[in-house]
Amino acid sequence: MRVVLPLHRTASGLFVAAVLGFVAPARGEPSKVPPWRLEYVRAPGAELCPDKKELRLSVASRMGYDPFNDAATRTISVTVVNTPKQLEALIEARDEKGQIVATPKAWAPSSRCDHLIENAAVFLVDIVDPGTVPQPPTAAPPPAATAPTDLPPPAHPVEPPPAAHAAHREDPPPPRPSPARSPWTPQLMVSISAGVAFMAAPGVAPSFTLGAGPRWSLFSASFEGRYDLPGRDGTRVASQLGVALLPCVHPRLYGARLLLEACISGQIAHFWLEAAGTNETRFTDVAFGVGLRGGLEMRLGPVRARIGVDTIHYDRAAIIRLDGTESWKMSSVTVVLRGGIVGVFDVF
Repeated sequence: MRVVLPLHRTASGLFVAAVLGFVAPARGEPSKVPPWRLEYVRAPGAELCPDKKELRLSVASRMGYDPFNDAATRTISVTVVNTPKQLEALIEARDEKGQIVATPKAWAPSSRCDHLIENAAVFLVDIVDPGTVPQPPTAAPPPAATAPTDLPPPAHPVEPPPAAHAAHREDPPPPRPSPARSPWTPQLMVSISAGVAFMAAPGVAPSFTLGAGPRWSLFSASFEGRYDLPGRDGTRVASQLGVALLPCVHPRLYGARLLLEACISGQIAHFWLEAAGTNETRFTDVAFGVGLRGGLEMRLGPVRARIGVDTIHYDRAAIIRLDGTESWKMSSVTVVLRGGIVGVFDVF
């Protein structure tokens, strides 16, 4: 006996099958490329840069998943180094046979490890998924069942909803790293220090400085203001306010974190001199001086710690007179011990 399906039930079934056939591919999982093994090394001087985990997170945030697996046969090696000019990430990719397939290099300004990791992640995404990996083939549809001869023709295919097309839009390519910074472009250096001055007053005088100027990898030139609080010895008191020009060199010592500082200085100083309790209570004087500075700097990210010694020779000695006679005379060479911090910033 032949069974004939009702017309309205057959047409409804064909309509639902057509809609599901278009929507199902849009719900598929995005294809993933074969995994890579990530090797990450921070060379001496780059220990403060982010670790391997931060680089993996940066790549995963761009791709939507983590493409690295420690058991993978393909490797990407990233070595972070701190050069005299900039931070660099040396990248080397090897295939399953150990052959080198890519050797890009990312860079960032000194002390900007966060920028270096982001730039390196851009190169790693290009290596891991360059956009040419084929998508998995789509399964062939099963053969259509033979419909009874007395059924009406099938319904017309239903157009997929707009959302199905939107799901296949490609993401925009990641941004490329910015061009390399010229080694002749200076950074802005700002410094502040505190210390004690000897032989510049009757007693030990607290001394403070504030400076600013351009700085390159090896050289710097800054203007520095100085103020010494009154140093006293009984009734004799002396203080000074001055400004100096300091050209300096900053060679590296024992890696990239420790630097030597060597400067020459030329300055002008205004002195206030006092002999309390006499009929000649206050004097002022102006002197010119030249000197040398030697010290050390320790990198602490964008900020650096500094210790140093200043020696200054003045063209004339400040004198305190008591009742018309010389009571105290400044030494021709003064010494200041200082400690402070230095900030180096990319503003040019």
